[in-house]
Amino acid sequence: MSERINKKLLLTGIAALFLATGAAHADTLPKEMLGKWCPSADDSAEVITLYERGTCKGVSGSGMTVKQNAIEYWEEKCAFTSVTPRISTSIVLNSRGGRSEVHYKTFEVKAKCTGLGYQWNATTFLTYFPEGRRLEHISFTDNELPFDAQKNKVFCQEEYDKSISYYKKNEGSSCESNVSLSFEKDRYSITRDGTEVGFCRFTSIKTVWDPGLGVATKAFGGPVTYITAQCPKGKMTLKVYNSKGSMYMEEK
Repeated sequence: MSERINKKLLLTGIAALFLATGAAHADTLPKEMLGKWCPSADDSAEVITLYERGTCKGVSGSGMTVKQNAIEYWEEKCAFTSVTPRISTSIVLNSRGGRSEVHYKTFEVKAKCTGLGYQWNATTFLTYFPEGRRLEHISFTDNELPFDAQKNKVFCQEEYDKSISYYKKNEGSSCESNVSLSFEKDRYSITRDGTEVGFCRFTSIKTVWDPGLGVATKAFGGPVTYITAQCPKGKMTLKVYNSKGSMYMEEK
């Protein structure tokens, strides 16, 4: 009897230690990120990603409040389910003309969101820049395209160094190649020489952190969305990411 009691006490102690250790190492946002944020006047992107401290005068409804366990927007709220630290790196020139690395901590936040009668899951990346005290906010809705298919509908194919990629077709222009992809909410169609030859229906859309993203842009680390679809010739995966304000798409 006493041996069984001792074993029970030992297991109970181990479980308590495990829980305490897990709680001690739980990832949370740093205090610099908490509080009220407003769109930066320097952010000219199609979708606002850069924020700064302020009272959001003249931009009602576009600010956000970052809390330790949630982000509150205008008529929307996202409650965190997990917070994971990542590292992004920028390559800069120092005063002597040499190259040096600047490291920033990015937090990958998984959340359950509600607003205007809807519910959805989101993956958000938050990066705090000490210089200028600015906050970068990039958010993706799970299982939805990382761009507006109404505004960014057609992508033109191009081949470079034996790899196939796509660039967004500008309004009023035409594709230089004879192949393009036209996106809708749940599929994309393949056009060759002006004729639609088939479509690919989405099976999954997932956004993850890629530590090697952006090698050619003097920066490392960023979110990448993988769009997997069932096509006439089998499954196809597209890798989609933004770099220096432009969207890139590659076949994987």
